[in-house]
Amino acid sequence: HTSSGGAGGRAGSVVTAHPVVLMDSVDQKLRPLLRFLHDEVHVEAGSLPRVLSRYPLLFALSIHHKLTPPLTLLAQEFDLDDKTLAKIVTNTHAHTNPLTAQSQQT
Repeated sequence: HTSSGGAGGRAGSVVTAHPVVLMDSVDQKLRPLLRFLHDEVHVEAGSLPRVLSRYPLLFALSIHHKLTPPLTLLAQEFDLDDKTLAKIVTNTHAHTNPLTAQSQQT
């Protein structure tokens, strides 16, 4: 079920812009990524489509090897709370996002 507006419409735009997401396993990749972003990084459910559309590289990155280490480092080194980490993920531009910058180095 999708709608023309709201989160459902934005989720459809993610798939339209990045159809490769349909090739990922729902149970092995997509659901864990959404849970990680929502439960661990505290990205609001309504912001997930925007984050995934802005950073399609997230679909390709390992949660445990590529996403968790830079977020953990940022939280520890700069004493960031969950709300601040969520803002970093949702509000930065792709070229300055620590998640995508870290993955481009490897």
